[in-house]
Amino acid sequence: MCPQYLLRTDKMDYEIRPLDLKHATLLPVGTEGEFKIKDKNILLTMPEGGDRKTRSYEVVSMNPAPAPPSESVDSAQRSSDDRASSGDRSSSNEP
Repeated sequence: MCPQYLLRTDKMDYEIRPLDLKHATLLPVGTEGEFKIKDKNILLTMPEGGDRKTRSYEVVSMNPAPAPPSESVDSAQRSSDDRASSGDRSSSNEP
């Protein structure tokens, strides 16, 4: 079995797998880590919930991270909806 992980940053998703498969360490899921990109590899350190050792991983794939839902878009949509509905009320009051 070959462990493969999804490393998510603000802008990119990296699918990584350990270079040393014989001594692969299971990483804690859902925790933050620190990494550096060197050539085609990622040097990953898990300061929280790990043993704080730096390990090398190969990058299997890179994809743009999905955009988080934006509250500003939702509030802009709501305000335009409010204006449209208030415009309807004012026009219905006219003789």
